[in-house]
Amino acid sequence: MTVAAAACLRAFKKMAEQSPLNGSTDSIINEDMTVRSGSCQLKTALNVVLISGFIIVGCVVLGILLVVRPGIETNPEYGVVFDAGSTHTSVFVYQWPGNERLRGTAVPVNEIYHATQDPGISSFGNDTKAAGASLEILIKNATRNVPQDKKSTTPVYLGATAGMRMVREVNSTISDDIMSSIRNVLGKSGFQFTANNTRIITGEEEGSCGWITVNYLKKVLQEKDKEDIKQSSGALDLGGASTQITFVPRNASLATRHFRLYGKDYPVYTKTYLCYGLTEIYRRFLAQLAKNADYSATISNPCARKGSSFNQSASIIWLAPCSCQPSPKPTRAQFTFVGSSNDSECTENIMKLFDFRSTCRDADDLFSNDTQPPVTGSFVAFSAYYHIANNLNLSTTPTMEEFRNAYLTYCSKKGAEVKQSHTFVRRIPTCFAGHYIYALLTHGFGFHNNTWKISFEKTVDKKSLGWALGYMINATNMIPLNDSKHTRIKDVYLIPAVVVCGICILIGLILCLKFSRKKGNSSENCDDDGDDGGGDGSDGDGNYSGGSGGDDDGGSCDGGGGGMLMVMVEY
Repeated sequence: MTVAAAACLRAFKKMAEQSPLNGSTDSIINEDMTVRSGSCQLKTALNVVLISGFIIVGCVVLGILLVVRPGIETNPEYGVVFDAGSTHTSVFVYQWPGNERLRGTAVPVNEIYHATQDPGISSFGNDTKAAGASLEILIKNATRNVPQDKKSTTPVYLGATAGMRMVREVNSTISDDIMSSIRNVLGKSGFQFTANNTRIITGEEEGSCGWITVNYLKKVLQEKDKEDIKQSSGALDLGGASTQITFVPRNASLATRHFRLYGKDYPVYTKTYLCYGLTEIYRRFLAQLAKNADYSATISNPCARKGSSFNQSASIIWLAPCSCQPSPKPTRAQFTFVGSSNDSECTENIMKLFDFRSTCRDADDLFSNDTQPPVTGSFVAFSAYYHIANNLNLSTTPTMEEFRNAYLTYCSKKGAEVKQSHTFVRRIPTCFAGHYIYALLTHGFGFHNNTWKISFEKTVDKKSLGWALGYMINATNMIPLNDSKHTRIKDVYLIPAVVVCGICILIGLILCLKFSRKKGNSSENCDDDGDDGGGDGSDGDGNYSGGSGGDDDGGSCDGGGGGMLMVMVEY
């Protein structure tokens, strides 16, 4: 038995030495491990690329949306408007998206610069060339607010209002020379200049463009739904030389002008009253007091506080075309007006002024022949209306009774009034102005307790009220669209886009966390696959160690597996 066992061992040992597996087992195992290792590395690389892609794309797009996109509007355009009034000139610079329109009209039209300087261009009658030169500082300041590459395509407009309308009535040659001087300066400004855009505008244009401004700033005109037409507000403008009233009448047949803005038609009634501005009506008032006093040296002023007095020259009191020179001409060069603060006398004298013939015998009576439709709806009163209401310490929406009580209380105080800094009211006593505005609104325009829905405002959302913005908005109907310089996401899509980018980043982070947790396990499977002795008996280095094959039966030569073979080899 011992001899047989020894022979069997020698036979198995010889077979093991001669077996082809003995020389190739290491290479086969190494090749298998190489394939498995390469597969795991490829999977790792794909995971890294996928995770990085989600995070990088999300971050880059989110950065563009939040940083680059809000920086500028798409290819903005600009416009410059000069409001050449009777007492001062103002310049406005506006900006709007150049390649967008809402049914033909630009929106939004934003005021980005505003400046004012004294005096008005109508004061240059004795030196017409200086009228143009007086605007050079305003032009320079406006230029600073328009990009250099946009300057040559930025239209410039100048509208001369009631002050120049009065100059034209008295001497058309002087008014033409003043406007020629201004055109010469604006033509050299570098802006897009057209002679027709520098002119004396009508009072109806002034009033209706003021109405556009009010309703644009109140967000009435630019409704995205074409069928959604909100109730518009009327506009009350009181300047130095004229006053205007504009509103949509109940009966459209009484409209005097028609506008098409943002795809909708607006019939409006507008009326202007030259010489009924605050400066000119006060001039006419003094002329009437002097006439009633038979041109004596000292004259009682019922619309001024008691204890107040001031001197006024005859050349200022009688100044055409609003205050006609009496005949025979007064011999005095100066008059002294002494305050008496008498409400009934003040009102009586002011009411006479609504008949223009009280100071100019051959003048037309503007109010008695008026065909104004009844006022309806709410109104916004601006310019001098606002400044006087502010001087009286009134809220923006006083009742009719509150307004009257405010100026009566103001007038009852003794002593001289504090001089106001604003141009409109610098030389006009607030006591007189309060009486006049109340008479103008009630007697002139027909407001009463049930229709007095007036707010006295200077700005709306910090934007200036006046005709200039309305003029610019209306002009954009005729300004062609330009091409977009940038492709940008619209506001309506911005939030969804940001959410999608955030989701991409979140997915990337989740995958990164999941991958990092599984990385350890996958590495062990790739690197130590041969540590399991149950498959091929390899320890991972190509050496044989005890496997899980057949058991040694103590005398059999046909062992059941690698384990038996290894025992015999080692033996």
